[in-house]
Amino acid sequence: MIYRGRYDNIIFEFSLPEAPKGVVVICDGVPSVPKQKDVMVRLNSYGYTVIYPRYQGTWESGGEFLARAPTDDINSIIKMLKNGSLTELYSGKNFTITGPIHVLGSSLGGSIALSLLDNLNIDKIIGLSPIIDFKTHNKNGDEQDLAWLRLFIQQAFNRAYQFSNENWDKMMAGEVFNPKHKIDLSRRKDILIAYDLSDREVNYKNIEEYCAQNKIKNIITKNTGHLSFSKIPDSVWGEISYFLESN
Repeated sequence: MIYRGRYDNIIFEFSLPEAPKGVVVICDGVPSVPKQKDVMVRLNSYGYTVIYPRYQGTWESGGEFLARAPTDDINSIIKMLKNGSLTELYSGKNFTITGPIHVLGSSLGGSIALSLLDNLNIDKIIGLSPIIDFKTHNKNGDEQDLAWLRLFIQQAFNRAYQFSNENWDKMMAGEVFNPKHKIDLSRRKDILIAYDLSDREVNYKNIEEYCAQNKIKNIITKNTGHLSFSKIPDSVWGEISYFLESN
């Protein structure tokens, strides 16, 4: 069963496994329709409570998207989880949660996840097809045009994403959140990145360089394209499960 909660102006869904051994917070891509039941069920089957937040200013959540960093939204959720319980929005029923807290992000959500490395309350971080550096993204014209994406979201998603052009431009400049090229190498074992060699939205070479530079464990796929939550191969899911279980 999927429940609903609210914390710090953020609406989130959550689901619980029969025998919980930890928590996974999902950082979705942008834009996306907030329906990730298959991902939640899969993670539940691995034994994880799943939290699926809507960033502020998106869908049912209040506020304005990018007025503050989406990383702040996830940090707020992590703070809530450290209290050890979840409250269902409508019934007020409380659920106890235990175990380490992990973050799994895809696409833009992968960039958000990787930008959370400073939060030591997060045990492991997994990024799928993340933008590594917004400052240099698409400089060669071979990646997704984020200026075009902004117009697409404004026209196709209308009020589902509330943001200003100014704040979107700040994100494109790497001023809202941006994965770090140099990380604390003591945390490299806590990171897993997956990417595909045929990705036309994020150039795999930038991810490849980031992983090599920081000695990060990575998964490479072929002919899958951009790794959104709807396109995670079973082999990658197996690697994710193994990574979450490892010490």
